[in-house]
Amino acid sequence: MADESADGTPDALSGTDATASLGDGRREFAASASTYSLIVAAQLLAPVLVTPFLTRSLSVDEFGQSILTVVLAQVVAIVLNAGFPTAVSRLYFRSDHDSAAARALVSRAVLVIVVLGAVAAALLVWSADAWLGLPVRLVLLAALGAVLLAVFEVDQALMRSRRQSGAFALWTVVALVFSQLMGMLAVLAGGGAAAFVTGWVVGTGLGTLGSLLVVRPLLAGGPRAAAQFGEALRIGLPSAAYATVLTSLTYVDRFVLSSLHGPDAAGRYQLAYTVGGATVAALGAVNLAWGPEVLRSLRAGPAFLAATTSDIALGMVVLVGAGVALAPVGVAILAPPTYDRSGITVAACLLLPLGALQVLHYSRTHLLTWHGRLTALAPLSAVVAAVHLAGNLVLDRDHPLAGPPVVALVSFSLLAALLVLLARGGPGEGVPGVVWLATGASMAVGVAGSWATAADAPLVVRPALFVVALVAAGALFLHRRRDSSGGGSGAGPQVQPEGSPAAG
Repeated sequence: MADESADGTPDALSGTDATASLGDGRREFAASASTYSLIVAAQLLAPVLVTPFLTRSLSVDEFGQSILTVVLAQVVAIVLNAGFPTAVSRLYFRSDHDSAAARALVSRAVLVIVVLGAVAAALLVWSADAWLGLPVRLVLLAALGAVLLAVFEVDQALMRSRRQSGAFALWTVVALVFSQLMGMLAVLAGGGAAAFVTGWVVGTGLGTLGSLLVVRPLLAGGPRAAAQFGEALRIGLPSAAYATVLTSLTYVDRFVLSSLHGPDAAGRYQLAYTVGGATVAALGAVNLAWGPEVLRSLRAGPAFLAATTSDIALGMVVLVGAGVALAPVGVAILAPPTYDRSGITVAACLLLPLGALQVLHYSRTHLLTWHGRLTALAPLSAVVAAVHLAGNLVLDRDHPLAGPPVVALVSFSLLAALLVLLARGGPGEGVPGVVWLATGASMAVGVAGSWATAADAPLVVRPALFVVALVAAGALFLHRRRDSSGGGSGAGPQVQPEGSPAAG
């Protein structure tokens, strides 16, 4: 008989079901990842169209203010959603695809987000002059945008779990791409930073409204719904703490830069992140499909998680190499010469390996979410956040472009190590060896690209680094295939479902 979790959900299937589940999961993952990748490609294209217009239409200070406001909304949204996206997905799969229960949880999440949003608005207004350096109008827009984003993220979680990729694509493009275009049109009409943010909020609101029409939150009561809400908080709050830290690791450097050097410094670094963060954005696209499929597949054991983690880590090596080769081109498109293109490119190359580190983050948090072992994330991630903030306060003062990515690499590496330790479990749940090798290769290529830019190396160096990345990924792939043909899986030892011949 299969093992059962504390809530009675089977943790392993029979051998035949496990094989079928793994095959189905891979096919669904490939199809969903392709759809979501197109969505994120549109998200990446939008800044390429909008940012050059903004950098040439707004002053450096206005550009910095608009970026800080949107970033502030994104950070606050992570706090407001209180981990409900994770809780909604987990409830859906743990309750055997109970859509009604998940919709009831969405309705309660929306109420909590609105209440927390009102509190956040008051706190932001109070602190606007103290440390944000933004006008009250902008921080109020940031609070409204944060509420809309938080609700949208909860809706996204259920749409992904139910494999509603068409509806997900439509409303995500509206909320995250069309919103930027609306902001650009507002600036084109003669507005400044406030006009851009207003257009962005309106577009985000349209996307959120559309997602609510798809999800249709269910107002249900009773003791079962209350128990599910309590379980959601137990899972969601630690997840929210972790997501807040992950978001702060991504964005707090811009606020430190603004405090130390003004909004113009934050704006320049944002351009570096637009280019260097391409790997993080690409992984985010993959994870939109990966997360639900991992939770669905873990009933049959960790084979799918191990195999796909290796696949994604190898792909990241190639992506980092391509990013290093194309970084100067991307920076030249986004930034005028007065923005210190060389310094921005150095920072962008250092940021590219963050995507490789986040492969470890996502794979381990999926495992922790399934087992419900998220409590320790809050205190440990707080330690990482403190290290990250201290590092930025020290390095960013003298190195406003190179300092933030160096601190980010250290902090993300520390977080990855802690997550690997927390997620240690049974056989087959460890990190495959090829993932460690691929992560090291990605970091080496990114650092080499940064050095080549700083040293003004010949142009041929960048294409050469891309070739090195391709060779490294190919060699690791062959090594994995050789291990697999020798009797291993190439993805670490696997758990045999109880009752199968190997489990004897």
